[in-house]
Amino acid sequence: MTLPTLESDLVLVTHTESVMEITLNRPDKLNALTGAMYRDLIALLNAAEQSDDIRVVLFAAEGKSFSAGNDLVDFSQCQAR
Repeated sequence: MTLPTLESDLVLVTHTESVMEITLNRPDKLNALTGAMYRDLIALLNAAEQSDDIRVVLFAAEGKSFSAGNDLVDFSQCQAR
């Protein structure tokens, strides 16, 4: 399986046997999601869905929090465009 090219280093991915592990990698902001992170997650989930190799998608996160939700600064900048 070929993994998609990701926009940022805020989402990490590994593929071992039939498991794709997606890790949110923004612990300094409690893994708050940016637009780029959403696009990366969509690309990875689409790739997993298209793959006959992937049976499980495991979500994980670095740091003490899984995710604080949306990054409001990033979200407001996207809305202003």
